[in-house]
Amino acid sequence: MEGPSIACITREGSTIYVSTRMIDFSNFIKEKVEDLLCEEIPLDVSSHIMIKVKSFYEHHEYKDIKPVKKPIKTSNFTTIASEWDNNFFKTLTEEDMSELILAASYLQCDALLDYCSAFMASQFKDLTFDELRRKYDITDDLTPEIEEQMKKEYGFIFRDLSSDQQVPPQ
Repeated sequence: MEGPSIACITREGSTIYVSTRMIDFSNFIKEKVEDLLCEEIPLDVSSHIMIKVKSFYEHHEYKDIKPVKKPIKTSNFTTIASEWDNNFFKTLTEEDMSELILAASYLQCDALLDYCSAFMASQFKDLTFDELRRKYDITDDLTPEIEEQMKKEYGFIFRDLSSDQQVPPQ
């Protein structure tokens, strides 16, 4: 790595060095650098996932990352982000994706969290309820009455966002 770096100690005790430019993208790291007198920042993030976080920001050269347009209108993530971003997220297992979302939230990496969320939304975009249930092995414990009540109370979740209508804030 070129330039000054910050030593991040992962959950397993491994040291991952990230560019000092990371303080512009992680409020957690920024606060720790400002608050700690030591040169190492302990993280509650696995080494494997911290390497993914580092890779994402290195690829984007620690520059401002364009926010994702919302609502997500397509299941084709490459229309939302770059081919590299699409491949980056597609190579993650569901467990890794969950850990990456948690790490982005923990590290307060807004751009990464935005991209993770957009990728997940694009994966759900064209799936029906039954397809989602099968994909995530969700058993249908709801009676038709309860499901209908949920649709009435939380209709904004069930609405088709493929139209140009914006969902009103709740």
